[in-house]
Amino acid sequence: MKLRIWTLIACVLGITSLAAGQIPGLDAADQETRLTLTSEIRPKIARRGEVIEVTHRATLIPGWHIYGRLEENGQPTTIAISELGGLEALGPADIPIGEPHEQFGMHSYYLDGEVVIRQRFAVPLGAALGKGKVSGKLEYLACDDANCDQPTHAAFALDFEVEDGAPRKDFARKKAEVLAMQLDKTTRRGEAGALVLLVEVRPGYHIYGAKESGGVATSVTVTNADELKARGVSFGAALVPEGVPHDANGIVTHDLSGKVTIRLPFTVAADAKAHDVVEAKLQFDYQVCDEKSCDMPASVALATSFPIEGGEAREDRAPALSDTTKDAPKKNATDQKGQAETGAKSAAGVAGDTGRGGAAGRSEGLWQLVLLAIGGALFALAMPCTYPMIPITISFFTKQAEARGGKVLPLALVYGAGIVLMFVVIAAVLSNVIVPFAAHWITNLVIGVAFLVFALSLFGVIDLQPPRFLMNAAGKASTQGGYIGVFLMGATLVISSFTCTAPFVGNILAVGAQGGRAEAMLGMGIFGVVMATPFVLLALVPGAVASMPRSGQWMNTLKVFLGFVEVAAALKFLSNVELVLGLEALPREHFLFLWAAIFAVAAAFLFGMIRYKGDSGEVGGGRLVDGIVVVLLATYFATGAFGNRLDWVMESIAPGYHKRMAWAEAGGGAAAEGKGHLADARTIMKDDYDAAREVALRDKKLLFINFTGVT
Repeated sequence: MKLRIWTLIACVLGITSLAAGQIPGLDAADQETRLTLTSEIRPKIARRGEVIEVTHRATLIPGWHIYGRLEENGQPTTIAISELGGLEALGPADIPIGEPHEQFGMHSYYLDGEVVIRQRFAVPLGAALGKGKVSGKLEYLACDDANCDQPTHAAFALDFEVEDGAPRKDFARKKAEVLAMQLDKTTRRGEAGALVLLVEVRPGYHIYGAKESGGVATSVTVTNADELKARGVSFGAALVPEGVPHDANGIVTHDLSGKVTIRLPFTVAADAKAHDVVEAKLQFDYQVCDEKSCDMPASVALATSFPIEGGEAREDRAPALSDTTKDAPKKNATDQKGQAETGAKSAAGVAGDTGRGGAAGRSEGLWQLVLLAIGGALFALAMPCTYPMIPITISFFTKQAEARGGKVLPLALVYGAGIVLMFVVIAAVLSNVIVPFAAHWITNLVIGVAFLVFALSLFGVIDLQPPRFLMNAAGKASTQGGYIGVFLMGATLVISSFTCTAPFVGNILAVGAQGGRAEAMLGMGIFGVVMATPFVLLALVPGAVASMPRSGQWMNTLKVFLGFVEVAAALKFLSNVELVLGLEALPREHFLFLWAAIFAVAAAFLFGMIRYKGDSGEVGGGRLVDGIVVVLLATYFATGAFGNRLDWVMESIAPGYHKRMAWAEAGGGAAAEGKGHLADARTIMKDDYDAAREVALRDKKLLFINFTGVT
């Protein structure tokens, strides 16, 4: 027994290690030798109104690399701040893009050798004097050409001190400056992209928008545009917000304040050189003013570089007419209030996809319900407490055929109607209870616990039976003759098979209840029709019972395997509970790892490594194939836990937030700034429409409002 347990543990660890590309036998100490992190802070003694810069130098051993900021296939390197010490983050960390690399048709961006990452922090004017600390983690995935370690991190903690005095010129915070200049997303030949400039204007000051006519309108120009065009990269006019109208003594200005996002669109020609590194030189022109006066117009030279990725052009990144036309600002740029509505019609949405909204979402939900009902009924027919009812039913209708001269079609249809109607009645009664509370965390907790109970029943730990009085009443009713008796006999089958059908019924009711009572009844009706059809057909052909497979060990194997499926389903509803309560205890990575472990144990059972009571231990060809499929499924879930994007079904089942984002929130990074979670290309804002609208305005994305909650 001890040997089988250790074998099982090795199987589970082997699957998760394979999914990550981890080297067998590698421990944490070995991983730490791949990368050495040294961090410094300057100045160590700062004053109010000054800027502190933190520089990280990550040195990798030869042959190993981590991933750049734009990585889409592996895990991009990130900085997670856990302690700010009273400072304010000035934009995101400046993490290099990395060198383009293509292998097996996948595009990656490698960072190797010495990687320098910088991040700037402001000392607020109201900061407390004395010592403080900036701490956090560099999160990364180290790989060589053949293998990858597990995702890990390197911690840092830097001390500083705030002293009294006026800001020094070398460290003073500027009234307006470009905090970050980053590529929006990876770009290939034949695609459109954009450089995004994040500009910050200090409180009490403003610069002017594109619509300004009296002062100096803010602008960004590419000074080496002709050189870049010759290399196949054409830049369009910068999309500068028009500005918010401000009336001062009859003079209307168009002001920009706070955080301002400027997009600089470009297109890459189809014949441009793949993997070419584009070096763009920019000029940022602006004028800073307050309510009383203005500074002299200023001009700042900027420079950035980005690679052209190889591979075929993607349809969702095809160039649009407005990407390179000179009148782009008039057609696309709007003031800060209207930017989210007009400038984002071709971009991805801001917010999560946790709820089902609109006609498209409803249609998708109905198809999911139909497939769940059909699949659940087919499984239920093969369960130990349902399958044996088939020969019993056939024997009954064989006698009826002899007594009625073979005319049993009306009786068979009435029998099937009894099965269908019983399931529909269950939906009509229970949906009244489920529907009003379907999104409540208590309801999800009850459903999750119920599924765990169903799983224990399928494992044989507990004996789940309907009430005895209900069984007796149904049994007496079914003994009546004629059509009523046959109808009640169908209803009796539903009650007697409750132990096996309850898990499927619970799933269908839980999904159907989200659409109301009618949808729950539809799902249960489909479930009942699929359940009744074999009984009706076999009732018409009594001789077919002889060709049916005999019940036996295969039924018990199926029942136990479905117990593992019920545990996975219970985990989904318990995940809904923690999402509603905001516990952040089950992020996407943990959820998918648990699913991988559940199905790994299920595979071990199918392989005969875990013997259930009464199990001979022999594994046939069919069971072996099933085990292999389940192992592959567990591996697939594990790859998602390591940051890879899964199919749309699993992406909607898994929680929408990541563990590393929970760390980032504590440091005032992008996630904390938006008071939400970052999930892939989406920003999820919780119960804060104004903040979500501001982010949509900043990133020129659609604003998706989800009224359905997290469940």
